[in-house]
Amino acid sequence: MKGKILKISSNDLYGNTDDRLVAVYACFTQKKYMNKYIIFSIYGENDKNKLYYGSIHLKTNSLVVFSVRDEEINYIKPFIDEYMNGSINEMEYELIDLDKIEKIELISYNSLDCDKLDYLEDLGVNVIYLTPIFKSSSNHKYNTQDYYTIDPEFGSNELVKELIDKCHKKNIKIIFDAVFNHSGDDFFAFKDVLINQKNSKYSDWYIINNFPVSTEKINYYAFGNAHKNMPKLNTSNPEVTKYLLDVAKFWIKEYKIDGWRLDVCDEVSHTFWKKFRDTIKSVNKDAVIIGEIMHEANNFLKGDQLDSIMNYPIKFACVDFFAKKNITAREFLNILGQNRMLYMNSINKQLLNLIGSHDTARFLTECHDNIEKMKLAICFQFTYVGVPYI
Repeated sequence: MKGKILKISSNDLYGNTDDRLVAVYACFTQKKYMNKYIIFSIYGENDKNKLYYGSIHLKTNSLVVFSVRDEEINYIKPFIDEYMNGSINEMEYELIDLDKIEKIELISYNSLDCDKLDYLEDLGVNVIYLTPIFKSSSNHKYNTQDYYTIDPEFGSNELVKELIDKCHKKNIKIIFDAVFNHSGDDFFAFKDVLINQKNSKYSDWYIINNFPVSTEKINYYAFGNAHKNMPKLNTSNPEVTKYLLDVAKFWIKEYKIDGWRLDVCDEVSHTFWKKFRDTIKSVNKDAVIIGEIMHEANNFLKGDQLDSIMNYPIKFACVDFFAKKNITAREFLNILGQNRMLYMNSINKQLLNLIGSHDTARFLTECHDNIEKMKLAICFQFTYVGVPYI
């Protein structure tokens, strides 16, 4: 698939705010009956008002422009070299002051591009996990504006359907990210609340402290430490429940995705997730449901809600033992044993074991760039019971 030409201003790069970032974010997952996952991600960030961009001229005469931090430049090029099989003719970097840019012309490399499926298939990858790709105003896409539309930065609904179809022909499965704890502040329901306040028919879709609702005062429940652009959805409201379950069912039924990863699912009720599981499994009994939970999750893994979680307790133990040497081998083994005893053996085999993520410090940072320590951690990760998640 060919990229499209974009003409954007410096304000557009930031979505008309100073704190919004330009990013390239890609994830893929290897999975075999919930026993083998490999996830790889690349994303760029800006440094205040500076943007590093790389111009990569490929043999196909296409151009990829992306933003990276200064210290990441040397890590990006080897990946691109290997991933593009040596097809790079030129790669240059330049620091640009965004205030001095009126227009930039980019040819975007589509994040939902289907051209590398043969490469992924050769690696043995048979599941692709996509972080949020629905329409959103941010770089991370966790503040959803439209749950039924693919964000134009990634492509289109038609393109994602093509990607899924091509993946399935290669026996590769697709998992989407479900952000059902909160919406974006530009989601239709919350926009109506801001306009009509108490008279809005969606006023009970959110948990509001008092009226008038204000994004400046943030007098409503929101994700994290009062992120005003992520108002928390009231999933105890039957209308909200129906809307979100319809979304989840739509993408499995109409686009044939193979499962969902549930963002901050421990902040949503067990009642909702039980209904979620019943709905999803009624459409595809083999659909996978993975929760993002950073602690013990026994109550979610009884067979009536989730199939698996991201195993953060193992991640914390690996950082303490391999990277920081804060605990002894015996203490490390005790943590592993205690964690395994929480769940049935069949569940332990499906837990996603990670040593770092986009929500935490990278493991290489934790061990101060000591590659040998990281190799030890990876060796453990790929030989321990469960699913390696990188």
